[in-house]
Amino acid sequence: MLNNIRISTRLLVGVAAVLLVTLGLVIPTALNAISQITERAQLRQLEDLFTALQASVEETSLRAQTQAEVVASQPNVQRAFAERDREALTELTLPIFERMRDEYDAVQFQFLTAPATSFLRLHMLDRHGDDLRSMRETVVQANRQGRPVRGLERGVAGLGVRGVTPVRYQGESVGVVEFGLSFGEPFFQDFTEQYGVRAALHIPTERGFETFAGTIGGPARFREDHLDRVMGEKPFCKPLSTRGRPSPSTQARSWISLAAPWVYWK
Repeated sequence: MLNNIRISTRLLVGVAAVLLVTLGLVIPTALNAISQITERAQLRQLEDLFTALQASVEETSLRAQTQAEVVASQPNVQRAFAERDREALTELTLPIFERMRDEYDAVQFQFLTAPATSFLRLHMLDRHGDDLRSMRETVVQANRQGRPVRGLERGVAGLGVRGVTPVRYQGESVGVVEFGLSFGEPFFQDFTEQYGVRAALHIPTERGFETFAGTIGGPARFREDHLDRVMGEKPFCKPLSTRGRPSPSTQARSWISLAAPWVYWK
């Protein structure tokens, strides 16, 4: 029967068969390569967003530190703090806090003695004298090292962006002053508006990870093994579904915070 088929036809069939076999081998490899390239591109984009979010936190914490340094440089404040005159220190600094609160979203302003005992909280005037060593490593470091410390940290009033600066009087350190700026829904709203992506922050608690703030609705959608990977500072990506529709891959990474929260985007 094959003898009755023209040579050209047989050649055409042979070439088609070779092409089919070749395509069967090449297409899966090509699709896999394209998938890997796409995944790497998504990961790079998400890492860039993560870096941008870190930079936003750093910028906010630098503003908090600058405000603390301005207060720490005032001679009248230095003297009142050194003399442990809470009434005079309140009179000098409460107007500063009220203005910073109204104009710059300051939510915390306090003076602490070494290693980390609250002396005066301008945001909680009736609460002082508590030892915060177990939760306020930034304060402990600033008192111990005699230099400013800033960053994202938990406190009695919750998670905040802190700037802590030593206060000196007659050449001696007499404690530290701290400014804490707002870190919550407004921060993430600004980030979403600026970069066009939604973000959320989750922090570890005794009951597991809980949503602190963000522009992504609902609870965290990662299993405990996913969180273990994230908290080990290993990137983790997975697709999420929004109202029944698949969304782009999501990356979760640990923060540089003492509270060790994590952030993800979609």
